[in-house]
Amino acid sequence: MRQPVADLVRQGLTAAALTPPDIAGAGKRSPLLFPANQAGRAAEAYVSENMLLEKPAAEGIAPPSLTEKGWDWLRNQGAPVLNDFLRQLEQWKDQDRVLMAKIRENSARLERLEIALKNMLVRSGGGGTVSPGGDFSLKELILQVLSSGLSGAGRMSGASCDISLPNLFHQIGSNAHPKLTSGAFQDALRELHREGKVLFHPWTGTLYSIPEPEFAFLVGHEVAYYVSLKGPVE
Repeated sequence: MRQPVADLVRQGLTAAALTPPDIAGAGKRSPLLFPANQAGRAAEAYVSENMLLEKPAAEGIAPPSLTEKGWDWLRNQGAPVLNDFLRQLEQWKDQDRVLMAKIRENSARLERLEIALKNMLVRSGGGGTVSPGGDFSLKELILQVLSSGLSGAGRMSGASCDISLPNLFHQIGSNAHPKLTSGAFQDALRELHREGKVLFHPWTGTLYSIPEPEFAFLVGHEVAYYVSLKGPVE
């Protein structure tokens, strides 16, 4: 048997060994194991004459499986077959990594969509504010928490009244807004910033050391992580 034909036999048997029996699926034909040329026909004839593959129950519907003779033939090829298996393993691992990255990306998009839908539904009757079920909108709650720091002992001693975004989020959530989402929280902060009522302050350490990084967000070229009042609350 010529080497090109032997290579096609090896590749075809390897493909049969690695193809799940249900890969074709309903109404689909199984993948071809040999090319439709002279060398491919010679390889297919060799496999058939030596009974290296089982005959499928329905022609062309499910890929044939190897007979024991087929497995013996592959074992006798040694390193080339193992190399084929290893190349296929790396290829499938790469495909899995791409697929998992796409799944994570889609999951993040779905989460953002869910947050956006919830915010739209909650805000549709509230004139652009998120009501916690009490007397204050979300923006008013943020200003109230920030304002309380101005009259505390820390302010009197000259300490900064900046507050980290995670700390502010948890204070609001635990006191008056237990169902608050980080998306709604960040939207309210951005609105207050546009209105000139709060100032953002950046994280100055390394990015990987940010505590609870899901609450930080980009403002221009800086990562906003602290917030303070800008002037008196109206």
